[in-house]
Amino acid sequence: MVIISTVGISMQRNLGKDTPENQAFQAFANVSVDDTLEDTSYQHLFQFLLQKADHHSFDPTSFSAETNSLNRMGVTKGDHLYFLVTDSMAGKLCGEVLSQIGQRRWGAKTYVQVLKGLQVKNAKKFQEEGIRSLVLAVRRICDSYRKSKHPIVLNMTGGYKAVVPYLTLLGLIEGIPVKYVYEEHGHDLIELPSLPLDFDYAVLDQLRMDFPPNTIFRLAREGVLEDDLFSFSNLTYNQLAERYRKIFVWEGKQVKLSSLARLILERES
Repeated sequence: MVIISTVGISMQRNLGKDTPENQAFQAFANVSVDDTLEDTSYQHLFQFLLQKADHHSFDPTSFSAETNSLNRMGVTKGDHLYFLVTDSMAGKLCGEVLSQIGQRRWGAKTYVQVLKGLQVKNAKKFQEEGIRSLVLAVRRICDSYRKSKHPIVLNMTGGYKAVVPYLTLLGLIEGIPVKYVYEEHGHDLIELPSLPLDFDYAVLDQLRMDFPPNTIFRLAREGVLEDDLFSFSNLTYNQLAERYRKIFVWEGKQVKLSSLARLILERES
């Protein structure tokens, strides 16, 4: 089994409330992976959390959202666990601790991938870079296992709640189930089955005929003024709205692609 998990920072609870370790962790939560090297405090936190995980009293259901869900999925030796982490030193730290837990506790093969731009401080960067990083990472993992017929699961119990709708759509697009624990400390493992997705791909071919690549890029990112779309396509408002009613979203005079259309374009790029 291949499990792709988004990673949050719920394991921070193991550091205590008013401890030096907690303060150091909070500082790392605001630091991009590119902004700093792994210093002694990072290594200290890594070893501190790993000791907690190696202790005989370790309880996967309470250690973190990710260990809780993975334990309930029945991870076994030889499974492949991918941890997709946010663009922060805290996210990377949690991913690397989870990677070690996966190897030591379950005998799984583990991988950690930092998703550039996946953060919540900058909404534009999240939309333009973070979601693209998420889509590409999931697509590449899925593509690498399709021939071997490994069952693939998306685990979205951990990580930012903002990515939940995107992961749900990705599961539908890729044809793989999405799982999560309903409540972080709960017992219910919810599965959204890989249902067939009805999407008119011909409308994307029409989009490429009506608009130049840079305009399509802007539609998928920050949006385009509707007047500019009229001039590019020589279509009236009604004609434009009817032709692209399934994939265009109007925000006042600004037009953007729907989340589903954007994900499919990202996947095909």
